[in-house]
Amino acid sequence: MAKSGVKVTGISQLNKLQANLNRISQSEGQIKTGIKIKMELKDRKIFDVLKKKFPDAVQSAHKKSLVILAEELELALGIAMESKIWNWDYGDGDIVDTGALRDSVVIGVVNNNITIAYGEEYAAIVYYGGYIHPYGNSNVQIYMPGRPWIEAVITGSRGVPKFDFDGIYQKYFVGFLQSELAGISR
Repeated sequence: MAKSGVKVTGISQLNKLQANLNRISQSEGQIKTGIKIKMELKDRKIFDVLKKKFPDAVQSAHKKSLVILAEELELALGIAMESKIWNWDYGDGDIVDTGALRDSVVIGVVNNNITIAYGEEYAAIVYYGGYIHPYGNSNVQIYMPGRPWIEAVITGSRGVPKFDFDGIYQKYFVGFLQSELAGISR
């Protein structure tokens, strides 16, 4: 195979990467990342293959990264619920009683969006707070303060560390992108 001696600085690929990331960011509304690519290709055919496959590699890396991001978010939400920071009169500071609410979480990736749902009927009263009649006794009314663990994880409030969406996403995205592109030159 003859070597063409073409040196590529990656500018056109960076432009395409930026366009793809902008497109993803606009549809997601929350992704910011930066990637530096430095390469030197001695064979123009490899460059042509790379140019053709790069957008698909970016999309694949993005989808895989969102799945991992969702899994890590689920762990962070569980930790927030178990934290002893949710002071109220009838508990020990955490949100977990039987574990049913914590364990009912369903986090998924649908159309490039991370969705969070809890399957227990009482999730809203725990999250937003309100008055309850314990054991259905209408003569007794107790106020349960809101314990918004999802908001706390996302904003880093109420003593809960802020979930690092950007850092976690970028770490996995770069790794998946490198993996996707590794086989192209072979």
